[in-house]
Formats: sequence, C-alpha cells, structure tokens
Amino acid sequence: MLISILEDAGLDVRCVNSDREAYATLGKIDFAALVVDINLGAGTTGYDLARFARQVTPGLSTIYISGQSSEASFSAFGVPGSIFLQKPFKSEDLLSRLEGLLDPTRAASRP
Repeated sequence: MLISILEDAGLDVRCVNSDREAYATLGKIDFAALVVDINLGAGTTGYDLARFARQVTPGLSTIYISGQSSEASFSAFGVPGSIFLQKPFKSEDLLSRLEGLLDPTRAASRP
C-alpha cells in the first residue's frame, strides 16, 4: 500500500524487505526521506533503523508509522524532527506530512 501511495504521488521509491537489507541500502543511495514502521519483527526496530540512517545521512527526514506503538513511545525514542503517523491513516495524511518534512516552507504556507 505504501509503495502505491508514494509512487502514485510521483515519488521514486525504494522498498526493502528486511532490516538487514535496509541497513545495507542506507548510505549507498541518497534518500530524501525514510518511511519506516516501528515494529519490524524480531530484532531491530524502526527506531534503531532511523538512528542508523541519521548517522549515515544527518538530518534525513523520517516518518514512523505504527498500528501498535503510541505517540508517547515515539516521543521517547524517535529521532529529532521526525513525525509519527498512527495506522490506519489516509494516503493524504502521509503525503501531506512527507511534503512538510521535505519542504517545510510549503507546509507552513498551507492554510
């Protein structure tokens, strides 16, 4: 679903299927943003992945999504300047928040 939403919006998307693949990919490609689920199964978390991503690309825009984690856990563990989006969400909400991270001046001028 995420891939379709982002590609339909005209974005170039790179989807990985495991945390291992994500760690290997980050730093090799110049990403504008990271959209990551907090709960990645056994082992690492979306928080871990985002902290690593910020080490290799400081300031990388990050949106955390989750159907189980809360805003409180996001506040405690999320990287600075990131956004939390609770599942289920509307595609417009994801795109609007992503646009705000990538171009804060456009988001600030929106009514």
